[in-house]
Amino acid sequence: MPTPLPTVTTASLTRAAADLVKLPLPSGAASEDASQEHHHPRTDVVAEAVARFRPAAAALLALPRGAKPAWDLPVAIATLAVDADPDEVTALATTVFVGELTAAGEVRPVRGVLSVVEAAIAAGYAQCVVPGANAPEVYDLTRIKVVGVATLAEAWAYAALAPLPVPVPAEQLGGDSVDFVQVRGHEAALRGLMIGAAGGHSVHLHGPSGSGKTMLARRAGTILPPMTRAEERTVLRHHSAAGIMPVGRSRPPERPFRAPHHTISLVGLLGNIKRLGEMDLAAHGVLFCDEADELFDAIQRQGGVPETCLDLARKTETWVIFATGSGDARGFNQGDHTLPTAAAAAARRRVAAFAEIQIPLVPHSFDGLLISPPATTSAVLRMQVIAARAAAEQRYRKHFGAEPTRLNGAIDQAELSRISPLSSECQQLLDVAVTAFEANPLAAHRVARTIADLEGTAEIALPHMSEAITWTTGAPVRQADELPPSRGRR
Repeated sequence: MPTPLPTVTTASLTRAAADLVKLPLPSGAASEDASQEHHHPRTDVVAEAVARFRPAAAALLALPRGAKPAWDLPVAIATLAVDADPDEVTALATTVFVGELTAAGEVRPVRGVLSVVEAAIAAGYAQCVVPGANAPEVYDLTRIKVVGVATLAEAWAYAALAPLPVPVPAEQLGGDSVDFVQVRGHEAALRGLMIGAAGGHSVHLHGPSGSGKTMLARRAGTILPPMTRAEERTVLRHHSAAGIMPVGRSRPPERPFRAPHHTISLVGLLGNIKRLGEMDLAAHGVLFCDEADELFDAIQRQGGVPETCLDLARKTETWVIFATGSGDARGFNQGDHTLPTAAAAAARRRVAAFAEIQIPLVPHSFDGLLISPPATTSAVLRMQVIAARAAAEQRYRKHFGAEPTRLNGAIDQAELSRISPLSSECQQLLDVAVTAFEANPLAAHRVARTIADLEGTAEIALPHMSEAITWTTGAPVRQADELPPSRGRR
């Protein structure tokens, strides 16, 4: 029978680390209460130390639940400081410590450091000692001095007023790892994604396996405008709390891309008080919902409502991209990739109701890919998206003042009709499309407005509405006279 492992608490780690670096421990620190959860020793000595040097434990309430190892370093410093001369450890009065401690005396990175430092700033503290690997996350906060340490000895040296170097910013890695220039044979899909990015429209990619749905979605974030500093801070705070921030990075390398599995729990998707959900981690980025129809089923089985989830995504300015399959090869007639199975068609119609832009995809042969020219680079597409969003922002600021920036995909019907009314020809074309193809009039109006912004025109013209109907319904509409006469207009 194997020997049971001893219970490891902060107190035992403190003793082991202090012995290793030859730091003296107060006599009362030898006892501990190993029954406490989260590795929190509650001895009289530690309690006295925390009471005397409250900053050692302050601001840790900002940590996400489950990040309690971050208490290791402050409790260790407080324990070591019990018998110290208060005049020699005056830095403790204005310093917050946070970090996980190993028995070798190393200070390991923890989750939620940005939240701790922001809480320390709000509480009025002047310094914060953090693990060295976490320091780049908070180096540019100007209202507090942040010091990164690698060992307990370095942290104690700072508490004893020994000079320590302030961490330098981490080197920024350049460029995205993916780019649309790597894509061949999907020129129409790139046009649809650019329209979706410019107007903030949800997108539905549908096609059989191997048609490129995930490939396109993974590159979608590269054509979104660069994040503002406020957006970077939000993303950094979320990723720091979730423990997924790359070590040594001072800011997110690119907009978030999250692709939750279609069997994810409702808590995993939306989060709760204990953890962040995938929608939180996708804020200001891309949320890719593959097998979206099965994801909707999973949400409803757990008592959720897909519409509510989408509303939450819009509030965090998250670009939602759905994907559904079209069945396997047996579901097509003689290799024709335009005839999906009945079940796949039903799933596609269900998901299409949640997306404003429909993009059908078909697999390409290897020979066809070889002769297809490379797509436009993401940088070129991004510049067009930025210009279109700037035009929309200028237009809506005239009507809404200094309110938060709005995208075309978030404007309701009344506001859109007042700010950007349709001409009689466009309205007639839209009415016919509603009758013939069951087009969504609000989605078509929004998408047409975005297409006009991409073209740099103030008014929505007939070609803009025609293309918008194509994207919102999947119907190959090009001219008004190609449509059957409307039953609603003469």
